[in-house]
Amino acid sequence: MSPFQRSLLIDSAKKVQTINVFRILLNVVIFDAFVVAVFLFAEVPFNFLIGSVIFVISIGYTVLKEFMILNRVKKMTKFQYDFLLEKHPQMSIYIPLISHEGKKNHLKSSALYLENDNLFLEAFKHQMLSTKPSDSITVPYGTEFIITSMEPMDLNGLIHYAGNLLEYDYEFYVLNEKTINDLMAKYIVNERNIDNANTSQ
Repeated sequence: MSPFQRSLLIDSAKKVQTINVFRILLNVVIFDAFVVAVFLFAEVPFNFLIGSVIFVISIGYTVLKEFMILNRVKKMTKFQYDFLLEKHPQMSIYIPLISHEGKKNHLKSSALYLENDNLFLEAFKHQMLSTKPSDSITVPYGTEFIITSMEPMDLNGLIHYAGNLLEYDYEFYVLNEKTINDLMAKYIVNERNIDNANTSQ
C-alpha cells in the first residue's frame, strides 16, 4: 500500500469517527447523572468516594468506546481495500465513500476504485455484525453509474458528490483532498452533457 493510499484510509476513517472531547464529557455527565439518580431512587448511601469512582469509570468507559469505534471504522476501510485488491489486482487507488445523516458521518458499504484509468463503484455485501466484506458487485462508470456534480460542504473537510446509480439518485461524500478532487473532476458529467447524450440516442 502506498503512503498516499494509507493516508487516504486513515484520514477518511477520522472523518467518520473522531475523538471528540465535548462528546466524551457530555456522555460522562449523562452517565454520571443517571447513576446518581439510581442511587438516590434506591436510597443507597452516596458519598464523595463513590462519586469519584463512578466518574473515573465513566471517563474510562467513554474514552474506550470512542477508540473502539474509531478502530472499527479503520478496520472496515482496510478490509474494503484488501477485498478490492484481491478481487481487482490491477486496482491503483481505493476511495472510501462516506454518508452523512443528521450530524453523523458513516462509512458506506460501497467504494470507488480506479483500474487502468477507469472508474468503478464497488458495492459490498457484509454478513451481520462483520466488518469484512463477504461479496461485492462491480458497477463500471458510464451507463449505470455517473457523477453529475461535486461541491464542498461545511462538513469538516468533505466533498459532496451527486449522480445516478441504476437510474436512481445517488450521493456520497469523499475526503476533500486535491489529488482525489482532480481525479474525480475528470468523471463529472453535467446535465447538459446528459441531455446531449440522450438526444443523440
